[in-house]
Amino acid sequence: MEKVHAQFKLESILNLLLRLFLFILPWQTIWIYQEKFLNGAKWQYGTMGWYGSEILLWVCIFIFMAFVFAQVKDTRYKIQMKAEKDRIFLGSILLFLLYSFLSIFWSVDVDVALQTSLRLMEAFFLFLMLYTSSLSFKQLAVCFVAGSVLPSVLGIFQFLMQTDFSLTLLGLSQHLASVGGTSVVGSESIGRWLRVYGPFPNPNIFGGYLALAFVIALMVYEKNPACDSVELVEIRQARKDYIPILSGLRLPAQGWSAFGGKIILYGVIALQITALFFSFSRAGWIAVGVTVFFYCLIGVFAKAETPPCPPQGGIIPNLFSKIPPLRGAGGCFTPPVILFVLLTSVLTFIFFPLVQTRFVHQSSLEIRSTEDRVSGYREAVEIFKEHFFVGVGAGNYTAELYQLNPTLPGYAYQPVHNVGLLFLAEFGIAGIILILVVLLSFWSYHQSQVTNDKFSIFNFQSLHVWYVLCAMWYVFLAFFDHYFLSSYVGLVLTATYFCLVFRLSPANPPSVPKV
Repeated sequence: MEKVHAQFKLESILNLLLRLFLFILPWQTIWIYQEKFLNGAKWQYGTMGWYGSEILLWVCIFIFMAFVFAQVKDTRYKIQMKAEKDRIFLGSILLFLLYSFLSIFWSVDVDVALQTSLRLMEAFFLFLMLYTSSLSFKQLAVCFVAGSVLPSVLGIFQFLMQTDFSLTLLGLSQHLASVGGTSVVGSESIGRWLRVYGPFPNPNIFGGYLALAFVIALMVYEKNPACDSVELVEIRQARKDYIPILSGLRLPAQGWSAFGGKIILYGVIALQITALFFSFSRAGWIAVGVTVFFYCLIGVFAKAETPPCPPQGGIIPNLFSKIPPLRGAGGCFTPPVILFVLLTSVLTFIFFPLVQTRFVHQSSLEIRSTEDRVSGYREAVEIFKEHFFVGVGAGNYTAELYQLNPTLPGYAYQPVHNVGLLFLAEFGIAGIILILVVLLSFWSYHQSQVTNDKFSIFNFQSLHVWYVLCAMWYVFLAFFDHYFLSSYVGLVLTATYFCLVFRLSPANPPSVPKV
């Protein structure tokens, strides 16, 4: 009994810290212990440091490992050499991480390769912790969405004041529109307008974060309202053959009413849309626009059915196994859609010259930005051809650029603005094969664990359609930038986003994969 109590306490602490992590994820507090320079300019991608949230993540990882080992010991679990889907999934992750760490032997900068490999491992651990967490989808998603409130407010403040402030404790740096190197929207006719950074080091990262947070907020909004009267708390129970699966325990709801909660959610969505607009991130704008379009399309074609809540004592509610009631042809006009259309229309009308500048490439800033991206694609292809099988090593793209052309200004050494090309250049064909094995093995494992839903591109009530759409929105953002692979925050955002997507509607809660 004491062992069960200790395991429950470990899990409770882990759940609390995971919620805190999702909430503070946007803040870039960092302890830098080594800075590197290229031609007199700070090499941002060679900076060695620990983020505040990264330290919290490692605390979560150690608690998670202690919890798993306690379960193994308690169930007298014995390792079996059987090629089951969960073991294949974990094995594929280990192989990819081993390959990443081995890349230090052919990397230009060993420290960068080691740090990037470590952060890849952190991202995989985060995915596993969230995916197998006893917290429900709604509990995880609400923490993530709530974490976007203060960054959104900060972003709106930065635009209205056309400046911001420096605060080391929160990882904030001052950005002035008048200073060269600051991201701005500008032309000869409108002058220089600050693009908001929020708590991030770049407006595009801020825009991508808000776009993903908006998608998750829509998922929270579309949660089955009939199930809002209960709170789910999952308790792990031991199984004879492997580490425990999740089961459900229904407890009385506490807190705000469903109506009050949705009013708050509308306010959060309004803040997200406004801050995203002021980031002037074209990829973020288009990704959210595509999100709303397909959301409305599903609203037109999905049947007006409400998925039933599970019976008393049942498992996690099947939130999306049937797409929530989007009420036919007129059902696409939900409050989030109305908010998006109204706010976007009003802000576009007021700041039309700035929006026009971002899409009509006539200013010198926009032309230079486009030229830099195109030349970056050419450089990436050249680097891939030189190292096509094993790549240049984890995180070593900019280091390799410097080796190829050491005379450029330091700020010119930037990763290619495309996650796919960047991954190819850093990990090569071998890395692509290994990551595909990870993705395919996870898909097979996920299918065996959470749903019997059959995929049909014409069935808008198929959960798989939501998987495809959510992945498409991410791929669209990744196609136009590099931060999902080149930065710590991008890696953990990727892990968090896809975990929340795959936690939408488990018919059976996912188990902890067997070792």
